Amino acid sequence: MPLLKSPSFSRKSTLNLSGSFWDPPNYKDTTKRVEDGEKLVRDFVQMVEERRDIEKDYAKQLQAWSDKWMKVQEYGTMETAWRAVAMEGVKRASVHLAVREDVDNQVVEPMRVWHKDTYHRQRNQLREKKELGEQFKTAQKEWAELLNKQTTAKTEYLAACKEEERAVKAEREATKNPDLSQSQVTKMQDKIKNVHQNVKTSKDEYNTYLQKLRENQNSYQQGMIQAFKKFEELEEKRSQTLKMYMLQLQDCLNVHRTMDLPTIYSESRDIINQVDHKQDLHWWADNHGVNMEHVLPHFQEYSGKRQRLSTSSNSKEDIKETINTSSGTSLKVPDHQSTSQKTNSTKVRAQYQYKRVEHDELSFDAGDVIELVEDADNLGWCKGKIGETEGYFPANYCGPLQ
Repeated sequence: MPLLKSPSFSRKSTLNLSGSFWDPPNYKDTTKRVEDGEKLVRDFVQMVEERRDIEKDYAKQLQAWSDKWMKVQEYGTMETAWRAVAMEGVKRASVHLAVREDVDNQVVEPMRVWHKDTYHRQRNQLREKKELGEQFKTAQKEWAELLNKQTTAKTEYLAACKEEERAVKAEREATKNPDLSQSQVTKMQDKIKNVHQNVKTSKDEYNTYLQKLRENQNSYQQGMIQAFKKFEELEEKRSQTLKMYMLQLQDCLNVHRTMDLPTIYSESRDIINQVDHKQDLHWWADNHGVNMEHVLPHFQEYSGKRQRLSTSSNSKEDIKETINTSSGTSLKVPDHQSTSQKTNSTKVRAQYQYKRVEHDELSFDAGDVIELVEDADNLGWCKGKIGETEGYFPANYCGPLQ
C-alpha cells in the first residue's frame, strides 16, 4: 500500500498579489492573513463541535438499539448470551459518550478560551489586524512618499525626452525650408535649448529621488521586517496551537486507547461461550416440558360442605412469587410476610451457574446459597445477596434450599 505524502507547499498563494511585498500597499495581503487566520480558528472549533456531536448521536443510536433488542423471549443460557449481545450497545455507547466529553473538555472549551484571549474585535474590526496594518503603514510612510515623487519625476523626465525628440525633428525639417525667416529659425533654436534644459533638469531630479530611495532602503526594510516579525509571532502561535489541539483531538477520538473497549468484547465472548443447549433444554423440560410433575385428578367424596378449590392454606391471591425448581416442586413466598422476614428467613440454592451481564446483577455458581432480598418481578428477576455482594438474578436459575 503506497504511503500517503504530505501536501507540498506551493509558493503560489491564493491571494491576488499585484507585486512584491515591498511595493506599497502589498503588506495588506499579510494583514488580511491575520483576519483569515482568526476565522480559521473559529472554523476549527465548529468542525470539532460537529465531530463531537457525531459521537453523541452514535451513542444515542447504540442505546436505542440495545433497548429494542434487550426485550426478547429467550430462556436459560441463551437468554444470558442474547442480553450480552444487546448490552454491547450500551457499553459501547458509554465509551462514545466518554469520547464526546473528552473532546468537549480537552479541545472545544480550551480552544474557545484561547481564541478569546488571542483575538479581540472592536466595532466589528479585528484589533490585531488593525495594529499590524498601522505598524506597516508607519514603516512604509517615508518610502511611499519618496516612491511617489520618484514616479512623478520619472514621468516628467520621459515626457521631456519625448518633447525633445519632437523639437529636434522639427528643427531638422525647418533647415530644409528656404521660406522660413531668420526670426523663425532663431525662435525654434531657442525652443530646442529650453527642451534640452528641461530634459537635463528632469533627469537630475529623477536621479535624485532614485538616490534617496537607495539611501532610505535599509531603514525602510528594517521597519517592515519588524512589523512582519509581529505577524510571524501571531501566525506561529496560531499554527502551533492548532497543531496541538489537532493532535489532542486524535487522542480523544482514538477509542482503542481505553481498556474499556477490549473488555466489552472479551466479556461478551465469555458469556456467549457459556451457551449450553443441553442445559437449556433440560431447564425447559423441567419447567415447561416432560419433566414436570404430572398430577392426575383423584376421586373426592361428597362431604355435604362447600369444598375449597385450593389445598394450600394460602389462596392464589396470598402468593406473591413462586420460584420453580427442576424437580417440579416450588418454593412459595407468602405475601403477608414482611420484607425483613423474607430477607432473614428465605434462602434458595442456585441450580445453574449465572454470570452477570450488567453491573447491578449477581453472579453465582451452581450450588451457591442465595439470600432473597426482594421478590421476583413480573419478568422473573429476583434480588438477592451472597455474603456482602447483592444484585439481581433470574429466579428460574434457583430452587428451594434443601
